[in-house]
Amino acid sequence: MNMKRIKQLILILSALLVTVPNQLQAQKNINDVIKVNPSNIRVIKDNQDVKGYFIFYKADKLKGKEYSYKLVILDENAEKVATKSLVASKYFALLESSYNQEQLCFKFYDIKEKMVSLIFYDNEANKVKTKKYEARKIEKKMILMNLNSETQMPPTIKSVGQIGFLEYRTVKNEKDGYILTYFPNDKSTKGWTFKSKINSDKTQNLTPLSANEELITSLLVTRPSRMSKDFTYYVIGNDINSGDEQFRYPVKSSKYDESPINAFYNKETGNISLLGYYFTKGDGMTKGKSLGIVHTEIDPKGKELSKDYINWKADVSKVLPVDKRNKFIDVGYIFFHEFIKTTDGRIYGIGESYRKAQKGLNTALKLAAAAGGDASGVSIVTISVEDFYIFEFDSEFNFIDVKLFEKGASNTNIPGLGAAPVLLGYLTKAFNGFDFADVKTIDGGDSFVLFYQDFERRKKEKNKSVAGVISNTKGEYTTDKIDIDTDADFIKVLPAQGSNVLFVEFFKKEKDLQMNMKKLNY
Repeated sequence: MNMKRIKQLILILSALLVTVPNQLQAQKNINDVIKVNPSNIRVIKDNQDVKGYFIFYKADKLKGKEYSYKLVILDENAEKVATKSLVASKYFALLESSYNQEQLCFKFYDIKEKMVSLIFYDNEANKVKTKKYEARKIEKKMILMNLNSETQMPPTIKSVGQIGFLEYRTVKNEKDGYILTYFPNDKSTKGWTFKSKINSDKTQNLTPLSANEELITSLLVTRPSRMSKDFTYYVIGNDINSGDEQFRYPVKSSKYDESPINAFYNKETGNISLLGYYFTKGDGMTKGKSLGIVHTEIDPKGKELSKDYINWKADVSKVLPVDKRNKFIDVGYIFFHEFIKTTDGRIYGIGESYRKAQKGLNTALKLAAAAGGDASGVSIVTISVEDFYIFEFDSEFNFIDVKLFEKGASNTNIPGLGAAPVLLGYLTKAFNGFDFADVKTIDGGDSFVLFYQDFERRKKEKNKSVAGVISNTKGEYTTDKIDIDTDADFIKVLPAQGSNVLFVEFFKKEKDLQMNMKKLNY
């Protein structure tokens, strides 16, 4: 069945569902799942709008040392579009994926063969091309570290509008360096690579910020050595057609230390809005607690046009209700998961608060580890994950408002590594410690919905895990949540079309993966 026919059926089903809003779709099953990693059940999004899902799993043991793997691609109603079979060793793993409206890109790694495979599919799930290369020594170490600890890898694949994908690689030159490669959708368009200098005297890491059909922006972090905490930041702009460097903007200030976290491209002006944390001079993200958010606007040639600081205490806390101000001042730290730009030009920053928990918890963990024979001495930090804060800015990034959404505190344990507060936030995200699950846009981009999973401690009731939403409909907020009752080995909650969420439950003994749409009020 082709994609056009599928879309026609979806429209018919959608019309039927409108007439019976409380009737949920039938349960869907995949019943040949030997093993599946929760991180390999993902939503396919286009500009934060849900377009479908994919599931990658181990399906069968074949002759010799080979296994059958399956990649199932689903539409936005969790109906199967295609199933692709792959034969590989038991050491085969999916690292990440990306979608650019025209193609899907999947990045796989074979641990035994030490080979990375990029496989591209079109919207009808036909394989377009495959790119393979042998992972370099430093890449192998980073991939294995993430696979063994089941942590989230920093993104290395970035979609570029509807025209292609970028891949960011870390390589070993005389010191750590990078390779940025562009893979266009169109076979007649030539790709390119952009590399760090082999003989650089600095360790250099390049990560994605923003990408469109004209300009790519990336964050370059340099330091004297791999273990140094003396970071210097640059924003690099590359032309999408040639890969040529257009500018290299040094992120600096005479007043503060700054650490970029996101960037937006303004199609009308060609300017770039850069967002980041700022710190007391000399502290930086490796030492100090952030003072607030900094917004910097630069032009297409990398010239700084303006810089504005939004202070947590002086600017943000004063817009909260009086009874909530002290809570924000004592909030600990805020980690920003996403920045959403709605069609009216407003920008929303989705933050989640966290803090170091009581020292007694850390001591108990260390004693437990020692009793189990672990004398590694690795510092363990207990992080308390708490409330959501949604920040609102106008199209010029002037701060307007912040909304507090309280939820139950939950604890997660991570290796401390002597990390400063902001770095602890990144570690908490890497170890899947936050309650934030995902976000999607609705109403053509006018509004958005935040999805989360939380464990609630209830009075006079059994404690429960819940799936919750916070919906912003043209500036008005609503919330809802539903209990998670399951005997599954694990459950993953994903955003869905309409006012639904998708529950994906895995029952290992039965080799069964069940998918159910659940209705919420938003």
